[in-house]
Amino acid sequence: MGNLLGGRLTDAYGPRSMIIGGLAMAVVFVALIPVANLALPAALVWGFLWGAIGWMIAPAQQFRTVTAVPGNVSIGLGLLSSAQYLGLVVAGLAGGAALETYGRTGVVVLSAGLGLVALIFTLVTYRPARILAAEPAPASS
Repeated sequence: MGNLLGGRLTDAYGPRSMIIGGLAMAVVFVALIPVANLALPAALVWGFLWGAIGWMIAPAQQFRTVTAVPGNVSIGLGLLSSAQYLGLVVAGLAGGAALETYGRTGVVVLSAGLGLVALIFTLVTYRPARILAAEPAPASS
């Protein structure tokens, strides 16, 4: 569901808006993990929305990658997948270390903090596409 919605929203609003919006929502939802632990209904709603948000970003990332390397789409998408899997490995190691050292609260704080760093990095480095204005034709005499 998130992937389908993400594709449609990427078409409507562009990949930059979807990536930044998705990262912002992910940071908020990571910070809300303690609320999800309060009761099963809250956990079910949180889990559904978390899954939708996670999959909603994927079409925008793929769109951005394809437009960045139109001559090497398969290589670009392969590198994107590799980067995502590397991120999963690093997240597992960092989460395990935070859990062992600081407990569950440490994992939530670390996750939200790293998500915020990723959001800020994306805001600083992912500039909107520039639309070049057509230059006026030289006046002929």
